Amino acid sequence: MSVAILKYDLSTLKMSVIYLPLWDGYARPTVLMSTEDDCGLGFATVLGSKLYLWARESGHDGDVGWAQSRVIELETLLPANALTISPKVVGFADGVGVFFVQAVNVIFSIDLKSIQVKKVHDGSGIRSVVPYMGFCTPALGADASSEEQGAGPSTEEQEADVSSEELGVGDHSLQVRNQELVQVHEILKLLVHDLLNGEGSFF
Repeated sequence: MSVAILKYDLSTLKMSVIYLPLWDGYARPTVLMSTEDDCGLGFATVLGSKLYLWARESGHDGDVGWAQSRVIELETLLPANALTISPKVVGFADGVGVFFVQAVNVIFSIDLKSIQVKKVHDGSGIRSVVPYMGFCTPALGADASSEEQGAGPSTEEQEADVSSEELGVGDHSLQVRNQELVQVHEILKLLVHDLLNGEGSFF
C-alpha cells in the first residue's frame, strides 16, 4: 500500500493525490516540508540512523517526480544512547529549516543550515511536534494625553498607527484564509464519507 499526499488547489478548487516513492522506509513516520530553497514540496523520514530528505522536482522531459535531495547521518549528531532504536522525525518548522526528531523518549531539534542539535524535550507520550511562531503587535489604544496637551504623536504612537493599518489588512487576509479552510474541510468530509461508503475514488 502506497503512502500519498492529498492536494487541494485553492485556485481551481480541484483535488488530486501525490504518491510518495516506494522504498524500504516509506512506512516510517513522514513529515511534509518545503524544500530548502522554499520553492517546492518535500518530505523527510528516518531510516536506521539516517534522515532522508526528498524533494519534488521536474525532470528534463517535463515530468514531475520525487528525488532524494539530502541524507543526514544522525549517528554523528545525537548521543550514542539515543540510537538504541531507530529515531523518527516528528515535526518540521517551515521557514526556518528546523526538524524535530524523537530518539527513544527525547525530542531533538536539528537545524538544516548549521547542523546544530538541541535537546528540547525529555519524556514519553510525544507523537508529533507542531511548531509555531508568534508575534506581538504594539498596543493600539496608547495613552493620548500628550496629544490632548498639544504635543504631537510619539514615535511609539506612530508605529502603533502603522501596525493598526497592517493589522487590518492581515485580518482581512485571515478571514479569507479561514473561509478557504472551511471549504476544504467540507470537501474533505464529503470525500472521506464517499470513500468509507465505497462511492468515491482518488484521481
